[in-house]
Amino acid sequence: MANHIAKPSTTYSANWLKELALKRAQMMMGCYRLGEVGDPQVYAAAVVAVLVRYPADVVMSVTEPATGIPSKVKWLPTIAEIVEACDEAVAPLLRQQERDRIANQTRKALPKPHRLTDKELDAQFERLGMKHLRISKFNPPDTSNGPF
Repeated sequence: MANHIAKPSTTYSANWLKELALKRAQMMMGCYRLGEVGDPQVYAAAVVAVLVRYPADVVMSVTEPATGIPSKVKWLPTIAEIVEACDEAVAPLLRQQERDRIANQTRKALPKPHRLTDKELDAQFERLGMKHLRISKFNPPDTSNGPF
């Protein structure tokens, strides 16, 4: 799924997203013992490389200590586990984007409804033999002396 969102968000600059990913990676990694990693710098760079591929909302949710990866994974997560968590978090966003895309296409494909003019309505009522029921212009009743 991640390849659908590999480009930085249009709302934020790529540098801003990279800074966010770096700070959130540090926060998440701070929840674990770094002694579990062969090379902490390589691991940190890999985590940032993964996070920067996702929207800011996903980065925030998966790195949140109380509800994200740190609250679910007991040991320092592998890069694959981080990708899985990000893919899981981005899935609803991608589904909503697809629903919006389909809705927009559908809206564009539908013909605009034609609103009949008063003259066209008069002609239609006459054609149906109901001219006596057609009131061309609405004249509200005089209620100056009360409702009745």
